[in-house]
Amino acid sequence: MEESRRRMFRSFTWNLLETRSESITFSLMSRLICQEFHKVIGTSSSMNRIGCSGYPNESGEMCLILDANKFSDYVNPDSEDMEPVRRWMTRSGKIVYSPTEKLKQELDRHERMRQQFVQYRQNDKLRLYPAQEVETVKTKLPRLKSDDPDIIALACVAVVKLLVSSDTDLHADFKSVVGGKVYQTSKHSRLLRRDTCP
Repeated sequence: MEESRRRMFRSFTWNLLETRSESITFSLMSRLICQEFHKVIGTSSSMNRIGCSGYPNESGEMCLILDANKFSDYVNPDSEDMEPVRRWMTRSGKIVYSPTEKLKQELDRHERMRQQFVQYRQNDKLRLYPAQEVETVKTKLPRLKSDDPDIIALACVAVVKLLVSSDTDLHADFKSVVGGKVYQTSKHSRLLRRDTCP
């Protein structure tokens, strides 16, 4: 997306967040943001279908958010549950991340995952979003069941609707606020075909 269109989309998003009334749920807000994204980029764009619509884009890029409670499993080659995710990452997959204070602390505590992120960034497998954007959205979130507002805010900013996590409270928030899906075990590998990068 060219920079002028990106600014238009971000302006719409921030205005919607700032003026949101109690009658507008975050699920509805997500749909409104998606609709605006379609209008901003135009139907001829190769990114005319994004994750919130549930359809793959033409480039085949796909994104997810990886919760810190799955870091150890992810870097463990013997983890069968994470094998589909690792395999997916070697193909069209990408991980979305933002260096907010909390998310950065979690990553810094896991050296092997931090090194993996460095490698992914070098290989264009890591999509970074500014911490300030995530922090701004975090202040607009409703009361959450989990203690992971950074992940929920990141999902809203990045418009990503697939989460890899074992935190049941976060699952509830991700589904109700973001309207997304949660990958937990290899039984959920079908979800790796559903989400896309905006």
